[in-house]
Amino acid sequence: MHSKKYFKSFFWLFITAFVIRGAGFYFYVQHNERYRQPDSFDYHFAGLSLALDKGMFHLDRPKPIFWRTPAYPWYLSRFYKSHGINGQKWWTLQANEPAIKQALWLQIFLCSFIPLILFSLTQLLTHSATLAWITAWLSVFHIGLTFSSMHLLTEGLAMIFFYLFFIFFYKGFCVRGQTDKKNTWLHNFIYAALCLGAATWIRPMGEFVSLVVILVIALFGGHSWQKKIKQVALFLLVFFVSISPWYVRNYNLTGQWFYCPMLGLYLNTFNAPKIIRRTHNLKLEDAIKITYARAQENGKQEISKLRAQGKTVVGEKIHLQPALDILKEHPWWALQDWTQESLKTLFDLHAHQFVDLSNNSFAFDPVEEFLSHKIKSCLWQQKDQQSMPLLMRLLCWLEFIFALLKWIGLLAGAWLFLLQPLFTRKKIDAWIQKTHYLWLKTVPFIGALVFMTGGFGYARLRLPIDPLMIILSLTFWYWLFCKKGK
Repeated sequence: MHSKKYFKSFFWLFITAFVIRGAGFYFYVQHNERYRQPDSFDYHFAGLSLALDKGMFHLDRPKPIFWRTPAYPWYLSRFYKSHGINGQKWWTLQANEPAIKQALWLQIFLCSFIPLILFSLTQLLTHSATLAWITAWLSVFHIGLTFSSMHLLTEGLAMIFFYLFFIFFYKGFCVRGQTDKKNTWLHNFIYAALCLGAATWIRPMGEFVSLVVILVIALFGGHSWQKKIKQVALFLLVFFVSISPWYVRNYNLTGQWFYCPMLGLYLNTFNAPKIIRRTHNLKLEDAIKITYARAQENGKQEISKLRAQGKTVVGEKIHLQPALDILKEHPWWALQDWTQESLKTLFDLHAHQFVDLSNNSFAFDPVEEFLSHKIKSCLWQQKDQQSMPLLMRLLCWLEFIFALLKWIGLLAGAWLFLLQPLFTRKKIDAWIQKTHYLWLKTVPFIGALVFMTGGFGYARLRLPIDPLMIILSLTFWYWLFCKKGK
């Protein structure tokens, strides 16, 4: 791997990724603020506040920001500070455009290393240089990874640390039926926890992922229960210590222990209103107004109590209980809606970004989207859609064909590598058995991370586990063309 030949290959892998992302940004995305996405203003305003040495506070009022974590705003603030914050409308994107573009160019540069990281991850999981190169080159052209590097959003930088978390975790993880002769888990689990902590400072998903880590170690770990408990304890200790300063900050401000209060507002914005729509026969927009009004009414007493104690009110947290009450009343509807959105995350096309760009609707999210309509609008023009350039349409079709091949590999591989070894009594081929272990230790992460998107699903939320899905799909195609005959 460290030969001169590999070094040249890695160099061209990085250069190609950087040229594709850089060209897309330079010739198209940087113009007309196309790097702006629905959540971009949150990070922009928080970055300005940090650059002004006010901390993570709203610009228009002395209220702390809890909904967003500070790492990405801090990253932006370095550029805002170096360029200076001035002008008549100093808070706008336009006034800070030079700083934003510089931040995004560095982001593009850093994200161009992701194909190299995924090469290492694939080779670690499959022990196949062939599959590693295929995965790496696919990630060079991956539309979701390309867009994430160019957008004023957290995914690009967060994925660097998240994929590193996978590398260190799987380096230290020993699946059932195998032996860890070198006992490598100690240092690797520490590094994995630190990488997950770094990703969580950028994008608050680590607490949920840590639960999946416990599940994977408990169910599929190859060590004794005593050692499994040590592994879990070490991982959780390092991870939560690494993110503890944000817990302490939030506790000092509110008197409550939490990292990010997104769950309540998430459920009350995306899930509870759909049930209200059914029960009251309303438009979804009107249902959202009702759920918000209920949250404000129910939270009055708690708000008064906190203010009397001199504590800051966390507006997002007052949404949790009213939303849960609605979901408990109609659990089957809640499950149906949650499943539908999770499936949308699983099957949505990253290329739908081209539709949004063509419609000039990239800066906001609709209150509801449907997977069938999204895919159709990618593949052919719909009534509510502006004309899409031919190159964009071609890229949509290419991703659609790639998605079909990926899902053929995933479905066929699930039977061949995951289910068949579990239910057959016949002797299993050694390569299939090895790949069975690979599926066992990766599928829980895929399922769990897709499941957590059941409020509002779309392709961008699939980025943390998209590489794992590609790797698993490739194991089937590799078996079909290279291993079956042998």
